[in-house]
Amino acid sequence: MPFIKNGEKVLLEKVVDFEVGDIVLAHLPEVRYVLHRIISCSNNSVTLMGDGNIFGGEHCPIDSLKAVCRFKYSNDNKMISLTSNVQMARSELWRKCIVQRDSLLSAYAPDKEETFWRELFHTCLTSGNKFTMSIRPTFILKEIDHKMFLLPMDTKLVDFASFISLNESALFLYTKMKGKVFNIDTLVKTLLDEYEVDRSVATKDCISLLEAWFANGIIGIENE
Repeated sequence: MPFIKNGEKVLLEKVVDFEVGDIVLAHLPEVRYVLHRIISCSNNSVTLMGDGNIFGGEHCPIDSLKAVCRFKYSNDNKMISLTSNVQMARSELWRKCIVQRDSLLSAYAPDKEETFWRELFHTCLTSGNKFTMSIRPTFILKEIDHKMFLLPMDTKLVDFASFISLNESALFLYTKMKGKVFNIDTLVKTLLDEYEVDRSVATKDCISLLEAWFANGIIGIENE
């Protein structure tokens, strides 16, 4: 929880490659299996931690990894990627909330998942915790009818639902922040340097923009 829910099934694939953030099936020395997320790795070992855990973790050699989980089947048998831009943005944010996980999970409702993540990101963004973000390199800019859109690189052009429109200020900030690590203060200052606008208005606009970018998986949350 909250990424794999009660009753859902997962699709396990043979381990060919893996990276931090992947969910893996590992066989631990105590002769038990865990389906946990990789939170760090070195040349010969990995550290795992369950998304529902608030402390602890498993340190194990790489050869203890038996499978990687990149897809799940929901209770209505819908296949869902666990490594999409949106899911990875959520898992990165979840890493920031280890201390609060118990209370967050008690308030979590699967039928209100979008609301849960939107409110969690807004709370983290406005709580004074200046966490850093970066724009994922898996999006491309495309001009259509004199308007600018962001598209995931692997999206077919006929999938208009995946088009993310950018107005003038959003395009300006996207261009300025691409390839950089930033926080909300950086974004606000960049906007104020370019446009004559009140700071409170700029802050509100930047928060709304980041919320939209997070909801679409455009930004990643950096782990300091």
